[in-house]
Amino acid sequence: MKNDICIAAPWVLALGLLAGPAHATLFVSGQVHASGLGLAQFDDTSQTTAVSGSADKWMSGSGGNASAYANWGVLKVAGQSLDTVVDNAPSLSIATAIWTDKVTFSSTQTFAANASAILHASMLISGDFSHARGSSSADSAQDPWAITSGDLSFSASGCYSNGGGFRVGQTDILNHTGLHRSARFISNNVPRELGSMFGIFEFDISMPIGCARDFGARLQGTSDNSARGGGFASSSFALDHSAYWGGISSVTVDGVAVSDFSLLGASGHDWAKSSIPTGPGDNHVPEPATAWLSLLGLVGLGYGLRKAQG
Repeated sequence: MKNDICIAAPWVLALGLLAGPAHATLFVSGQVHASGLGLAQFDDTSQTTAVSGSADKWMSGSGGNASAYANWGVLKVAGQSLDTVVDNAPSLSIATAIWTDKVTFSSTQTFAANASAILHASMLISGDFSHARGSSSADSAQDPWAITSGDLSFSASGCYSNGGGFRVGQTDILNHTGLHRSARFISNNVPRELGSMFGIFEFDISMPIGCARDFGARLQGTSDNSARGGGFASSSFALDHSAYWGGISSVTVDGVAVSDFSLLGASGHDWAKSSIPTGPGDNHVPEPATAWLSLLGLVGLGYGLRKAQG
């Protein structure tokens, strides 16, 4: 799947300012809201080494957890939330991971003045979503709702240009129907739904010769539920299989292929290379809490048994 749509990403510019002169930043953040009252959160940033964080909050039958990891070319987020409280205050888990780097293209070849290199790049995204709900209210207007969503974006900015980037939500990847600015995985008509987020997205980046550009990628997952009039609602996002930078597969300048080039960031990372693992050993996945997964299953089972007995 190829996309050549330009997308402005203000978060890339903001993180560039935070990073200072080097313009290289790794950033993670997350929040967990329990029934609209309890709050747990995290955030961390670095210009050199990988960052990760997690938060967990439970309060009166509502809550969840969230985790995130960022390294050069690798983003991971995961989270779950559950609500069994009879009110309109939702439980919410959200996790975000970002990398941004100022990248310079160079080559031993000689090019015409004001020439630009066209880099053919790719990213891989893989993950899973689920949600479930069950109502104990006689009023269908008060049925529980559960929403989970995922969003991945990349942008190249600077050098008086914003050429090269994409943004996708889970619906785009499930249906392979193209780009949408916003997409959510939602169902109010069935008790349980599962989905996968997987795709390799190819895109072109314009790199003016001799001018560094800010590369940035952002991955975010959200889980949002409310039991409302009675019952339960739960959802999860497991985008910890990761969003990986796929590297540069080809470079052309004025239509001529270029094989001798480098693409180094202020971070020291070589963006010409792929960050997709070729085998086992990627041990930095923020695994969702096993107890939480068991708890979500038990809540659903308990609700089913009570309804059957009733």
